[in-house]
Amino acid sequence: MAVTPKNPPCIGALGTRMAHAKLRVSGMTCASCSSAVEGALGSVAGVKHASVALLQETAEVEFDEGVTEASALVEAVEDCGFDASLVAVQGSKQREGGSQVISLQVFGMTCASCSSAVERALMGVEGVEEARVALTQGEAEVRCQPGQEGIGDTLVSAVEDAGFEAKLIDRGQGQDTVLLKVGGMTCGACVSSVESAVQRLPGVLRVSVNLMGGTAEVCYNGNTTGPRSIIAAITDAGFSAEPAGPDTEGRTATDANAQELQYWWRLFSSSLTFTVPVFFVAMILPRIPGVYFCSYNESSCIHANTCVRGACTY
Repeated sequence: MAVTPKNPPCIGALGTRMAHAKLRVSGMTCASCSSAVEGALGSVAGVKHASVALLQETAEVEFDEGVTEASALVEAVEDCGFDASLVAVQGSKQREGGSQVISLQVFGMTCASCSSAVERALMGVEGVEEARVALTQGEAEVRCQPGQEGIGDTLVSAVEDAGFEAKLIDRGQGQDTVLLKVGGMTCGACVSSVESAVQRLPGVLRVSVNLMGGTAEVCYNGNTTGPRSIIAAITDAGFSAEPAGPDTEGRTATDANAQELQYWWRLFSSSLTFTVPVFFVAMILPRIPGVYFCSYNESSCIHANTCVRGACTY
């Protein structure tokens, strides 16, 4: 997972004295813990980016050394209830003013090996200076040399060649992004309706709708349209829409995964309810002495199977 400034530039200039710190964080047990650590680090003045690796129990922070110190990062983590220690700090450096920072949404990563594969693929692109991948958030942030035309599409292609799906989150200066909570979506057709309604608006550059998460992320030209027009378009299409709260940002992918797990667990539980009786009648009863006649009686077996099958189809 990763934390960035609330309104980061899509491709921005970095002209400050930046330093990179790596922390060892103990006590994290779930995604909520890593989110809490990232939130604490992101709230420290001067922090430009924070990425927490839950499995590795580490946190990497990019911060302005002229505004804060590495010790303040450790204190921020400890204040939110976790143990932290400083592993390493890369000395401050003056970033070139024309460096480009591009963010990608990466789908299909399931483990640390996946995130490492994505990072290697991004670093293999010509012009890439640094690449950081956040596994739990499903995002990648790439810093590139200036003057790299079309490098965003090249990065997406590199990730896809590595076996994952990717899309640009932020791209180009002068663009704004809004995250909306959309209600009333029940299927893929609803997603298409929302996307079509928003894409018809002038100034809309990109739309990404998450059915499981119930959200829509829209990248648009702020000089042409705005969140009110986007919400109105979704409402006119028959759905409800409202700006997502600050606690929703950065958790969309995690919430969607949790909802998907709940969905499959419900299917498994309902299937198990009917599978156990069928297994008992077909496999256990015939092997119990004293119920031989009952278990092999044709009418009884037909009646039992009919009841179970009827319940399943219902």
